[in-house]
Amino acid sequence: MASCTAAKKRASRQKAANNVVQTAPICKLPGNIMLQVFNYLNVKTLCALSTVCPRWYHLVCDRSLWKYVDLRLWPLSLRTLQKIVRNRLSDSVLELLIKGFIGTTKKDENISPSLLEEIKTKCPSGSLETLGLCYCDMRNIPAQCLPRNLKSLLLDHSIVPLGWFEGLQCETFFPNLLQLNLTYCTRVEN
Repeated sequence: MASCTAAKKRASRQKAANNVVQTAPICKLPGNIMLQVFNYLNVKTLCALSTVCPRWYHLVCDRSLWKYVDLRLWPLSLRTLQKIVRNRLSDSVLELLIKGFIGTTKKDENISPSLLEEIKTKCPSGSLETLGLCYCDMRNIPAQCLPRNLKSLLLDHSIVPLGWFEGLQCETFFPNLLQLNLTYCTRVEN
């Protein structure tokens, strides 16, 4: 009985919150104008906005907001990254930038072969042009897990093991690669 009452109270609060949001002046703006406003917001804010009301959720899911995804401001856990990739990324993503945990007190990994495979699935070949894996530990990640048709691969400040690129024929595996950033990487050879 108590859980039923609590559920009714939550539903009532949510309905009241939706009514307040829907009467706010910004909600009277057309969807295309709201998308222009949302375009200036970072990923974390967009994710928070998606919980405000159903209309904002649908606006935040618009593919035009997810062309350039910069997650470098917040080192995110592997679980959180997988959730973002699964729920937000699509073939409209042109640039994805991720920051790892190197140089922080966290010892968790946030890059895995399964995450990179999911990125390749959600952003099929040709759509994702730039992938940035900054401050990431690449020792347990085979280079073959990376999307093939990248134009830019940014691995700055990452741990790249010796011989990581040896198994690749860069001309065939990365046929479109124009930029490879290995700034401040460890153990890089010719």
